[in-house]
Amino acid sequence: MKPKMSFRIICAFLGILFLFLMVHFVFLNDSKDQEFGIKEILLGFGIPFYFLYYAFWQGRNRIPETVKKAELGNLESQLQLALHYSWGEKAEPNFEEAFKWYMIAAEQGDAGALHNLGCMYLTGNGVEECPKKAFKLFYKSAEIGFENAQHSVGQMLYEGVGTQKNRGKAINWLRLAAQQGHKEAEAFLNNILK
Repeated sequence: MKPKMSFRIICAFLGILFLFLMVHFVFLNDSKDQEFGIKEILLGFGIPFYFLYYAFWQGRNRIPETVKKAELGNLESQLQLALHYSWGEKAEPNFEEAFKWYMIAAEQGDAGALHNLGCMYLTGNGVEECPKKAFKLFYKSAEIGFENAQHSVGQMLYEGVGTQKNRGKAINWLRLAAQQGHKEAEAFLNNILK
């Protein structure tokens, strides 16, 4: 969400440096051998201003505005917040907040949010570990067509994690994921069929 401070400092430095060079070449250069047209001046000043824009405007903390959008029901903002909290950009991950935003996005039927909630239940991050709930969430996501969830469902069915073992159904789900280009599902399927 927010670029690292070191990157923002570099952008600010480059912006000021390029701005100084353009001012020097356009206004302070004694030799009038070179003429600068409008195109060159716009390009020459556009680059430093872009670096300065990125350093000071793009680099600001966007969490408050993302929260506002997420609370108004914006799915993309909800997913951004969930990812932000689950990966913990400048602090430790906050799995409770991540869980909250994944739940809200999952209620809108987002397959990725359903899958990530399943991962949280499978690993016990932010919630009590429960393979049965994880399987149910993976299954909902897989039905929507999310290949990662199809792989997870296939693997759980094959190994009997959170559900009864069922080799036939496992192979079907793994095939669906493999058909969508999921390499791990393809490799797992090949191992089963050998």
